[in-house]
This record gives sequence, C-alpha cells and structure tokens, in this order.
Amino acid sequence: MQVSNGQQTFTTEEISAANVSVKLNNLVASGTINITVSKLDGSTNVQPQQSQEVLSIEASIKPFISLVWLGVLVMVLGFIISTVRRTKESK
Repeated sequence: MQVSNGQQTFTTEEISAANVSVKLNNLVASGTINITVSKLDGSTNVQPQQSQEVLSIEASIKPFISLVWLGVLVMVLGFIISTVRRTKESK
C-alpha cells in the first residue's frame, strides 16, 4: 500500500518462484485485511489458506520458588503478630 497526498493506492506483488500474484484490496486499522491471490497466468483458482488458531503454553519449574513462598509466609506471620501486639497495647 502506498499513501501519497492522503490517497491510498494498493499495489500488486508478484512472486514468480511460486507463480502467484498477491493484491492488497483493503486494509482497516482494526486488523481487517482483504487480499486477492491469483496465479501469474491469470487464473484465480488459488485458494487462500485459513489460518489455524494456535495455543502455546510454556510450563517451567522454578527451583527456588519455595524461598519466595517462605518469605511470603514470614511476612504474613509478622503482620499478624504486629497487629495482635498493637491491639493489646492500645487497650
């Protein structure tokens, strides 16, 4: 796509190694793209492939995460002790 003086011009790209021509027909900022795929000899029986949804999950083991949880427990225990002591002192 080329923009000059506020006018959009959509271009055609040819991929000679694959004998395919790709033309961008419309491009919307929300993510919608309209393209035309055709063979270089003029026929349009090239079917665009539907993209498949992919879910990637990474599971990892953190060897020292128990130290983080130990720190959280110490902080919670310290908070409870200080709250109990301050409550007794204020009475």
